[in-house]
Amino acid sequence: MANLRQETIRLEMGIQRYLGEDISCLQYEDLTKLEEELEKSVAKVRDRQVINLYFFI
Repeated sequence: MANLRQETIRLEMGIQRYLGEDISCLQYEDLTKLEEELEKSVAKVRDRQVINLYFFI
């Protein structure tokens, strides 16, 4: 049960970071990693947009 609670807390903190909440306490390395993850996510969205535009034209 303790492991489940720890995992829940870890996931909630991850969500808060993606939403831009509670990032003031992050180290430089953590901020860099978060930035890279967000850039990858944006690239995936843009790729999907291009594919969708290609099929709808």
